[in-house]
Amino acid sequence: MTARLAVALLPLLLVATVAAGPRLLPALVAAPNADGMAVTLSAGGGVTADHPFFRGFGESGRACATCHAAADGWSLVPASVQHRFEATGGLDPLFLPHDAAVSPRADVTTLPARRRAYALVLTRG
Repeated sequence: MTARLAVALLPLLLVATVAAGPRLLPALVAAPNADGMAVTLSAGGGVTADHPFFRGFGESGRACATCHAAADGWSLVPASVQHRFEATGGLDPLFLPHDAAVSPRADVTTLPARRRAYALVLTRG
């Protein structure tokens, strides 16, 4: 998306976001990112916070949205993963040994150990 197009769409995106209210992800979502802006358009309309994508799985505190963020094109981007690791010391729900570590039995008791355990997700997403 060019910068000119992003600027032209901004008023529409802001109106759609504000009109949706706090409990609705609008049909048109704009999320700033390192490349400018990621835009998502849902032909089916807006999505509420109780949609399965945003609901947690059991006691882990995770949902699909834990890993797949709008600003990252609903993907898992290493730069975002690294930022979350640094901000939480590797204690964010994204970092669980059973599927984010190099081994489900990896040592995650200290920050240096967590950095080693989560090396793959930190570098490759």
